[in-house]
Amino acid sequence: MPLIKKSFISERLIPNVAIERLISQYVDLKKSGSNYSCCCPFHAEKSPSFVVSPSRQMFNCFGCHVHGNAIDFLMKYKNLGFVDAVEELAQYAGLQVEYEEGTTKSQAELDKYKHYYDLMDRCAALYTKVLNSPEGKVGLDYFKDKRELSEKTIVEARLGFAPKDPKFLINNLCKTSQDRQALIDLGMLIKGDYGIRSMYRNRVMIPIFDKKGRVISFGGRTMGDDKPKYMNTKETIIYKKRNELFGLYEALKANKVDIVYYLDSEGGGLWDYFDAHNVDRTKIEYIAVADVEECKKALINIYDTLDQAKKDYEDDPDNNDNIRAIVVLDSFGALSTKKSLTDIVD
Repeated sequence: MPLIKKSFISERLIPNVAIERLISQYVDLKKSGSNYSCCCPFHAEKSPSFVVSPSRQMFNCFGCHVHGNAIDFLMKYKNLGFVDAVEELAQYAGLQVEYEEGTTKSQAELDKYKHYYDLMDRCAALYTKVLNSPEGKVGLDYFKDKRELSEKTIVEARLGFAPKDPKFLINNLCKTSQDRQALIDLGMLIKGDYGIRSMYRNRVMIPIFDKKGRVISFGGRTMGDDKPKYMNTKETIIYKKRNELFGLYEALKANKVDIVYYLDSEGGGLWDYFDAHNVDRTKIEYIAVADVEECKKALINIYDTLDQAKKDYEDDPDNNDNIRAIVVLDSFGALSTKKSLTDIVD
């Protein structure tokens, strides 16, 4: 874990960030004397109790008592770790992060990770290109006719199609032996009795993004009789299922973390996400796909406790026009009543 110099944070980073400008990117701040205020983004309330003080470079909620500086805000709002939050804030401020000597990854390690992310992004771009070709028409028809996805959703989600050719990625992406080995490490190529071939063939493809918007994995559904019907990329050095929530990046980017609905990530869970997002988005704002226990941990990082989420929901469970709660399946044990997806969107 890299150690960031404390002096960089206190002397360069925090003084160079106007906290009110940063936070106003995510919430609608209103001028209130020398400060700014709004309804708290971290709990449900009708009257503003969230105050941002430019002079103190701090925020504070008098309702749920969450408080801190710009780093703390990013950590809580975007569910980031400390280092990630500092790095993102530094990028926002146009500053280069200063680390303690000997605590960062070697340049070779950094280059390796960069190579991995680059290859995954290029895989997504290739699949999208095929989707919009004659060979991918079956996939595009599936998205539009079977799943009834809009053109906007297909483009924004970077959906794609993996052709039948088992050498597709090798022929189109592997310029060197290092590329080929990296794609094996990433689960995109597999070794078998017939040599090295593409993991996904004749499947519609959904890229999975991390909290920074980088492609880290894929989910694919066969267009034929291949088994299994649904297939997800194995865990890799850049993809740890327990650390990810499908749809979190999109929700954070849209500043929508009001509703979280648990869906099983095995099988058709990824596809249920898109089914849900085809309905009125004022009623369904964030669908999370993960294992029950892992999803629970991630939700705790977004809300202080599941008890608070339960209280928010039970205070006003029928307000479908402006729900600010976490809605999960009964298996969570967090809600006394089970409310189905249909109940919410109808």
